[in-house]
Amino acid sequence: MQAHALRVAVIAETLPDDPDARSMAMAAGMLHDIGKMILGLPSRSGGAGPGDPGRLRTDIERARHGCTHAEVGGHLLGLWGLPQPLIEAVTFHHRPSLLGDVHLSAAGAVHVADWLATHCPCQGGGDDPHERLDTDYLSRVDRLHCLPAWQQRHCTGEIGHE
Repeated sequence: MQAHALRVAVIAETLPDDPDARSMAMAAGMLHDIGKMILGLPSRSGGAGPGDPGRLRTDIERARHGCTHAEVGGHLLGLWGLPQPLIEAVTFHHRPSLLGDVHLSAAGAVHVADWLATHCPCQGGGDDPHERLDTDYLSRVDRLHCLPAWQQRHCTGEIGHE
């Protein structure tokens, strides 16, 4: 879990244009899955398994726990009094389009970084039916065209690999 969080943080920091969003994205990348620890979920599967084909991991969590690890993590960060952009980035890292952003935010950067870290073939990842990239969000913030370059950079070892 720690290695995944670090990888997401390193990737997320490189994605936004705004320096403030970059530093917030890095912090949020480190904390994005903290809710999994509270819910007692495995670091990779989040509880999704062979009996749940095609269902989003967050939908499975909501059905089983009444909430998602992202919501639990964001709530915890709120209780700790951490900055609102950090709370939003953790809470919405699976669905950044719900924020209504028009620029790539920390939440969007963590979303993309988490997806890249999970789907990068060189990290043992692949096409995970339980995780989807929010392409509507990337289109709205005019970054969908960046995806091939991000995949090339982060899945070939240039940035974000130990």
